[in-house]
Amino acid sequence: MRFTPTNRSNPCPICANDSGKCRTFADTPIVLCMTADRHESVPGYRYSKPSKDRLWGVWTPDDRRTHTEVDRQQWQLDQQRKREQRQREEAEKRAASMPAAERDRHYRKLLPFLSLHPTDRADLTRRGLTPEQIAAWGVVSVVQWQKLDQELPHALPGVSLDGRSLNTSGAGYLCPIRDVDGAIVGFQLRLRESDSGRYRWLTSATQKRPNGATPHLPNGELPLAVHRPAEVKRKAIALTEGTGAKPFITSQRLGV
Repeated sequence: MRFTPTNRSNPCPICANDSGKCRTFADTPIVLCMTADRHESVPGYRYSKPSKDRLWGVWTPDDRRTHTEVDRQQWQLDQQRKREQRQREEAEKRAASMPAAERDRHYRKLLPFLSLHPTDRADLTRRGLTPEQIAAWGVVSVVQWQKLDQELPHALPGVSLDGRSLNTSGAGYLCPIRDVDGAIVGFQLRLRESDSGRYRWLTSATQKRPNGATPHLPNGELPLAVHRPAEVKRKAIALTEGTGAKPFITSQRLGV
């Protein structure tokens, strides 16, 4: 079956999303919806099952109940209003995000009070970094719920509400994330032990504090890590998967 991604002229019949996340088909009334909850009551459709890759919910026409076109239009209008409200809320949150220069100023106050644990230093050495490279990067160790010697703004991503500790879920080291201007705009925490991936963005958002500051930039995107070697060996730019330690190590190793 040939699918068509949803767009403005072809919004999703289930959730009214027009960003391309959902899928419709020319030769079948089946809809693949990425956003609607399976328990929602959608006029004219019923949830069938998840797709094989579990990215979408498979929705099929519901002939068991009678729905008018007015019902369908009202449903889509309600979904559109909900989506627009979420977009406004996200835009307001992005606008309130701390800018790069201010993040850099506060994060640089944090670094001198922290040191690098021997276990973490050994890990970085094992991965090929010299003491000079480790120092230049500015990587430091933390423990779970790291206490701070000075109060930092609670609007700084990763800082608790009282400004006196970091939202670090376990022991490990913080990888500074610098932007193209060299400003520290965030951190990724590399945990020493974890059963579900070692890297975590340093964020203030938690279940108890869902509106806490996240590392997202004012444009809504997560930061990119930009690293330059001490000695440029060739005129090239390397792109790596991941934002934690790998970009810095690759930059130093390849000299790009």
